[in-house]
Amino acid sequence: MDRRIKEIVKELGVTISYDPNLDAKGHYIAGMNRIVINSSYSEFCMTKALLHELGHAAQHQGNEELYLASFTLHSKMECEAEEFAIKHLVKQFVDIHAFELEAFNYEDFVRDNELDESIAPKVREWFLEYGK
Repeated sequence: MDRRIKEIVKELGVTISYDPNLDAKGHYIAGMNRIVINSSYSEFCMTKALLHELGHAAQHQGNEELYLASFTLHSKMECEAEEFAIKHLVKQFVDIHAFELEAFNYEDFVRDNELDESIAPKVREWFLEYGK
């Protein structure tokens, strides 16, 4: 777990546990402020799942009823959590590769991080923002 993820976990006071039999890559249990990650996945997939669930913890605490209320609200919150995760990946990449950003290809980042191609324009925007 990288330094920034540890800082987010500490700031949010989230407890993290791992279960190889989980029915998804991860779950945020708001009432317990706990994240459970499926440990049967690769380290990379577990990190992405953890970041996604941290997005829920950071942005959706106290909104469990809204999350369950409708498909639209559920989808919106899932998108917000995914954007939280991707922004972290972008920040991490910029920290490591800042000296190479001029030659950076956003589509490669999206592909290398197994992201949906529709997010590429936002990834480009975040790279421009964080790469300054």
